[in-house]
Amino acid sequence: MDPPFNEIYKNLLFKQITNTENNVPQIPFSFSVTAVVEEVELPVIDVSRLIGGAGKEREKCKEEIARASREWGFFQVINHGISMDVLEKMRQEQIRVFREPFDKKSKSERFSAGSYRWGTPSATCLRQLSWSEAFHVPMTDISDDKDFTTLSSTMEKFASESEALAYTLAEILAEKSGRKSNFFQRKMCKKHMLSRMNRYPPCPKPSEVY
Repeated sequence: MDPPFNEIYKNLLFKQITNTENNVPQIPFSFSVTAVVEEVELPVIDVSRLIGGAGKEREKCKEEIARASREWGFFQVINHGISMDVLEKMRQEQIRVFREPFDKKSKSERFSAGSYRWGTPSATCLRQLSWSEAFHVPMTDISDDKDFTTLSSTMEKFASESEALAYTLAEILAEKSGRKSNFFQRKMCKKHMLSRMNRYPPCPKPSEVY
């Protein structure tokens, strides 16, 4: 069940600007402008070259990772070696969790307090509103609730396989920033790791929100 976006954020969704001089309601400026979205190619990096590629290919892959980090602050990896079976099980568990009633998700005791988040409480306009819901789950805090053992075991498998990838990327980023290869790894520990599950419910004004 979706969070109550329409109820909680109705003032932002349907707010009108009133002309203070003649008290005539006007269409908000943001609603009357047609958005022009420029298509861009986001960085997608094939990291299989780090393992099976020749020396030049490995170095090229590292350079792509460093450049994407500098210019974008993020990148998507493909052919990363994480089991497709684990990824599919994780996807199915995520669907199951988000399909639960909103009250159950928001008051769930299977994860630590504050793990479930939705919307943007501080938003004063639609551009600041994130029309999404998410679980931020610390890996040291996966619940042992008997009704959700499959979720717990699946998240543990996913974390185990993605951890090695995270260390590899951290080593490359440290190296390419002029630091020792273990610079970031020394600061990484399981108590600081989390899995984030995101969902983006249908939005009546998708071009207006954040």
